[in-house]
Amino acid sequence: MAIPNHPLLEKDTALYYGNSMRRVFTPGDLLVCREIPFDDFQPGDIAAFFPPDQGKSGIVHRIIARDRDCLTTMGDNNPCPDRHRVTPDDTPRLVIARRLSGGRQLPVTRGRDGLRQFRINRIRRAVRLFAGRIVRRTARLFGLQNALRRIRRAHR
Repeated sequence: MAIPNHPLLEKDTALYYGNSMRRVFTPGDLLVCREIPFDDFQPGDIAAFFPPDQGKSGIVHRIIARDRDCLTTMGDNNPCPDRHRVTPDDTPRLVIARRLSGGRQLPVTRGRDGLRQFRINRIRRAVRLFAGRIVRRTARLFGLQNALRRIRRAHR
């Protein structure tokens, strides 16, 4: 998720929050966006877009496929692609960098490199989910569910 055009933000920036793009962005990152022609978006790019039903906040997700007139997007940590297909009416912007507190900008991967990063993040997500299942089953087997709950609460 992103908050665009906040009074304290510069033009073409958005404040990121959420977990769908974790490992790419962290909540509170300031994203630098650029308006580009719709035809220039390609799979692997990260787009900030603003569907009409979303209110003032927008969505920041990676483009995983494109048709002539719409883009299919998905958060790197989401289980499935977004239902909403991005069209030019959603005013998509290309996320080109995230700005650090000192003003330095880190570029965001796009295109083929972006798709590679997407696949790596998907593998990491699958491993995390699998490891979590093993830990929960092992805890259940040995009656350690309460200890596991205490550990989770301590790390929140």
